[in-house]
Amino acid sequence: MAKHRFRNWLRGLFGGAAKRMHVPQWLVDYFTGGEVGAGVHVSHESALKWTAFGAAVDLVSDSMGQMPCLLYRRTGEHTRTRARDLVEYKLLRRQPNPEQSAFTFFSSMQGWAMTWGNAYAEIQRAALGKTVALWPIPSNRVKVTRPKSELHYEVYDEKGQLQTVLFGHEVIHIHTLGDGIVGRSPVSQYREAIGLGLAAEKYSAAFFGNNASPGGVLEHPTHLSDDAIKHLRESWNAEHGGPGKSNRPAILEEGMTWKTVGLPPEDSELIATRTMQIREIARIFHIPPHMLGDLERATFSNIEHQGIEYVTHCLGPWMVQWEQEIANKLFPLDKPDVYAEFLSQSLMRGDTPSRYAAYQTGINAGWFTRNEARERENLNPIDGLDEPLVPVNMTTPDLLGKQQAPPAGNQGGGQDQGQDEGKPADEGDGSRALSPAMRDLLMDIAARVVRRAVRTFRKRVKAGHNGDGFDTTLEIVANDHAEQIRTVLGPAIYAAASSMRLDEIHASRCIGALIGTYERGFRQTLAAAKPNPADVLLNFERNAPRAMVAAIAQELTHAHADTDE
Repeated sequence: MAKHRFRNWLRGLFGGAAKRMHVPQWLVDYFTGGEVGAGVHVSHESALKWTAFGAAVDLVSDSMGQMPCLLYRRTGEHTRTRARDLVEYKLLRRQPNPEQSAFTFFSSMQGWAMTWGNAYAEIQRAALGKTVALWPIPSNRVKVTRPKSELHYEVYDEKGQLQTVLFGHEVIHIHTLGDGIVGRSPVSQYREAIGLGLAAEKYSAAFFGNNASPGGVLEHPTHLSDDAIKHLRESWNAEHGGPGKSNRPAILEEGMTWKTVGLPPEDSELIATRTMQIREIARIFHIPPHMLGDLERATFSNIEHQGIEYVTHCLGPWMVQWEQEIANKLFPLDKPDVYAEFLSQSLMRGDTPSRYAAYQTGINAGWFTRNEARERENLNPIDGLDEPLVPVNMTTPDLLGKQQAPPAGNQGGGQDQGQDEGKPADEGDGSRALSPAMRDLLMDIAARVVRRAVRTFRKRVKAGHNGDGFDTTLEIVANDHAEQIRTVLGPAIYAAASSMRLDEIHASRCIGALIGTYERGFRQTLAAAKPNPADVLLNFERNAPRAMVAAIAQELTHAHADTDE
């Protein structure tokens, strides 16, 4: 009510000509509600003078200006390309208007949004609707109204006179939480917390500038006259006053003693109060405290994760709002496949070993190419490094999945029995067999899995591991063998199924059948090895891999035949 009455009084002071006058919020706060319980005046200007609040605004604003804002065009369901041919791409990437760079534009707008709760930019368009420039408007000179169906943005000059009215589609509007249209000013919403921080800062300055509390006192057993006190003070200061005379030995006469005076407890709480207010600002803007200078709980182990949380929880919502506002206002109907996106990778770069380890993981898994990794490190591409690698044997998909005719007289290898020699496996009766390369790969992995099982069994039996009997050892090794089939041979079976154009369901079924069959067969083999283990284990190690690959080929071939039906 007080603010409403003040506006009416101010407009009445200027008469009927001021009916459309825009009264800035800072002027209203100055006369009506700027002072808080801590006894200081809080305005948008004074709040920025407090180091914690100003540092938070500068940090987020500079981060938003630092990240490139790029435009992309969807070229397919899962593909996209940068829309470098659009004028808006150059405006957002380099220079939104003739007077500002992209960094200055985004950081200024973000700073206004965090201080005033709203940031506005006029979209200047040419006669045919082509975007020419983006002009930021100071937040305290804009008033949002809705006279009809569309929002109106009334822009006032520095004297409070109406300058122009813009429609909703002509303005980029970034705001904090409010009524859904206009955001609330963080300065007004958190005025008390900011005021307490300003009061603590003001008190600290006064404490050190006007502090009258002595560091200690000289006590005399009797009463001293005024002249004696004056002479004593002058002689003491002459001998011990100033930094160049510190730590000199003091000679006390006539029974005088020195008593040190400590800092009062209420003054000792000053530092804790200022630290707490820094954390208050960090809490308001979702900023990790160490980024505002509070390193009390920051460690080498968690500071990197806090940096990621800063990008995720603080910058993330701002980025989404910017991206959606740009897409809705610059490309509403004519370019529905164009959208904006901020590149936040530059803010989340880890140390060199961590980055290289992440690249290696992505490259080995096949979803990251080597040239993409070089591009992330600002290196030029190299020919031949654009193909993704397949995890199982680090080769390219076209070589792995290429179907080759087996050589004449191939036995136990490249094709199912009954297929004509020299005929590609992809033709004929509609079945598809494993390629020789994939069969050799499965044979190699299966041999390693079998060798591990046999070696483990022999070692445990020979050493009498932990006093286990034969049956217990058999159970342990059989379970381990089944797990090795699943984890070591399983990925190769998935790759084999993919090369035969089968989905993961068929590969899973094949793995399950293989585990069930060979776990039982392995148990029976080991049980038979109890009286004479050497020959049985040798035959198992020699024949089991070939039998396992034959079973895999048969299972996948039958699965492919089922899909053809």
